[in-house]
Amino acid sequence: MANIEQIMDTFINRTIVFFTFDVNAGVVENDIVDGFGFNYMKALGLSAPCKFDDIISRSMELGYATIVYTVGKSIEQLSCDGLLSLYENGENYIESCFYSADNKRYYRLVYILKKDNVTGHVFAYVICVDTTEVDKMRLDSLTESLESIKHKNDEIEDKLKIINCMAKQYMYIYSCDLETEIYHEIYAANSNVEAILRENGNINIAVKDLCKLIIKPEHVPSFAEFIDLSTLKERLGDEKYITQQFEGLYTGWLEAVIFPEDASSDGSFNKVIVAVRDINNEKEKETKLIYNSYVDDLTKLYNRKMYNENLIEYDDSSIPKNMVFISVDVNGLKVVNDTLGHDAGDELIKGVAECMKDCFHQYGRIYRLGGDEYAAIIYISQANLPKLINQFNDRINGWHGNLVDSISISLGYVTQNECNDKSIYDMTKIADSRMYKAKEEYYAQKGIDREGRQTAHAALCALYYKVLKINLTTNIYQIIHMDAGEFNQVNPLRYSLSEDIIKFAELGNVAKEDREKYLKAMSIAALREYFKEGNKCFSLFYRRKYNGGFKTVRLELVPAGDYTEDNQSLFLYIRYIE
Repeated sequence: MANIEQIMDTFINRTIVFFTFDVNAGVVENDIVDGFGFNYMKALGLSAPCKFDDIISRSMELGYATIVYTVGKSIEQLSCDGLLSLYENGENYIESCFYSADNKRYYRLVYILKKDNVTGHVFAYVICVDTTEVDKMRLDSLTESLESIKHKNDEIEDKLKIINCMAKQYMYIYSCDLETEIYHEIYAANSNVEAILRENGNINIAVKDLCKLIIKPEHVPSFAEFIDLSTLKERLGDEKYITQQFEGLYTGWLEAVIFPEDASSDGSFNKVIVAVRDINNEKEKETKLIYNSYVDDLTKLYNRKMYNENLIEYDDSSIPKNMVFISVDVNGLKVVNDTLGHDAGDELIKGVAECMKDCFHQYGRIYRLGGDEYAAIIYISQANLPKLINQFNDRINGWHGNLVDSISISLGYVTQNECNDKSIYDMTKIADSRMYKAKEEYYAQKGIDREGRQTAHAALCALYYKVLKINLTTNIYQIIHMDAGEFNQVNPLRYSLSEDIIKFAELGNVAKEDREKYLKAMSIAALREYFKEGNKCFSLFYRRKYNGGFKTVRLELVPAGDYTEDNQSLFLYIRYIE
């Protein structure tokens, strides 16, 4: 039990009021007045004698007892019944703190309960002390502690959010100490990996087990090198993280990432985070993108991009003796598109592709170069080549579609034996030439525009001294017509559009004053953007070398019939201006 005399000694210098009352009777007999004569009961609108519970209720109603924090019991518990109950439970010292909004001061109420031996009633000794300065310091300290706890909780919450976010992307997340070589699990999905790694352990042992039980053998060396702690700091260097892709026996493709944990200002660190995520979907998309970039969507043959890259493989290298280059073009595709519709035209294009695949696929590669143009690079002996070509022609002649009854193609081919000292580009030129000759013979036999085509071609050649079909996408061109003396200005093997444009100017064929304008206007990149914007014609005036002097010419570019944004095919015309 608390000693009232000792408590009074403790609070004597700070006591505002001191009074006693009979708790059993519940009545305060005298006014509560402080040392300055201030009557607290009168301030509350009460007068002695009055019930103690009324003093508590009135204090709370007027805002004199707004609880800020509690030491012991709250004011609401300090009714007469509450005090008696506390005393019966062995408590005779009770404190309660409150804040007065009127004077903005903090107070502490101290109750000492003592039973009178004569009456058997419990008496309360009530002391009210002004503890503004002391409690303010305590509150500030408490507030500071709470803020510190809140800050730490915020940090923990942020880390949990990060882990939760990473968990959506990563299957496993581990913290690894580089000095002890011990790892600790931060997050792990339920799988074979978790069964091996457990919640913590030695990283070197874990890696050996993973390599043996989880990772495909061909990926083991690279993964072991990636996770090697002895070289990790050196490999990380100034990088924020390093990654490694590998394939698991049961998990498919995975990607591991390692990054420093809590690196200091100078970049040093002793711990790293190792996280692993599933990249099977990404690998599938990547594979599909690569496939789509090299394969024609309509026919599933290789496209022009693959064709150009494959030709480079033979550049400056020997061509196998049994190589054959085949050039194929569909006859009458435009007529089919115009009369039967593009669905019929697509059926025709796919029909040619199927016939080529049936006959040539096992011997090499087949390409759709765009529109109605195809090519094949095959490997077959001279003795067996005629039989294969006959099989292809029979396959073409026997083809029938749902929308189109038959196919007609023009074909030209050349063997390596005919081109001992020539490049692959020479072979393509010869095969194309033979294919176009076959096409002319086809139209001649059919009587289709036999004289009109020749007359129109002659008129075109009379008006323009140079006619080219160019492709901005592939950066190549085909000569339709060129005046004598022009061929020595181009590369007869490669037909690189950008190279020959620059070479043409460098050889002095463009007047010095017009050279910069010419090169800027004829930039392949600039022309690509120009036509992608929907423009239908491009023209350029400049002066070019002519009979020892310079003469003004007009260059015109217009989209060809097979022009698309992915296959920027155009006709280039140049004529002299009188």
